[in-house]
Amino acid sequence: MAALLHAAATLGWTHWTIHPSTLVGLASLGTVYVWRARAAATEGEHAPSLAQRARFVLALLCVFASLNGPLHDLSDYYLFSGHMVQHLVLTLVIPPLIISATPGWMLSTLLRRRLVAADARRLTRPAICCVK
Repeated sequence: MAALLHAAATLGWTHWTIHPSTLVGLASLGTVYVWRARAAATEGEHAPSLAQRARFVLALLCVFASLNGPLHDLSDYYLFSGHMVQHLVLTLVIPPLIISATPGWMLSTLLRRRLVAADARRLTRPAICCVK
């Protein structure tokens, strides 16, 4: 019975299990954002506003908290509903924050590549988005 309850797992707001892969991914994403924001001045573009930067940091913090914190431990050891809350945060909270934090010129640099633009057009059609 104790094996089913995962008695060894420690749950609480003060106990955080931190996964290095999440830290590396978030640090990489944050570094690219800061690098592109600084490059804006040399390219004649407007740097992201303070509100956009704050939303980006909030998005990174939400990813970190949902994949490393007590919610992650709760979903791994105890509740499937905790796992589904993780999915809701990852799909309904974080994408709007990242989209609203990213200036259009950051995306246009990426979309100048022909293959990337073609894939983006194909994948963002309503019928395709609803199916996937």
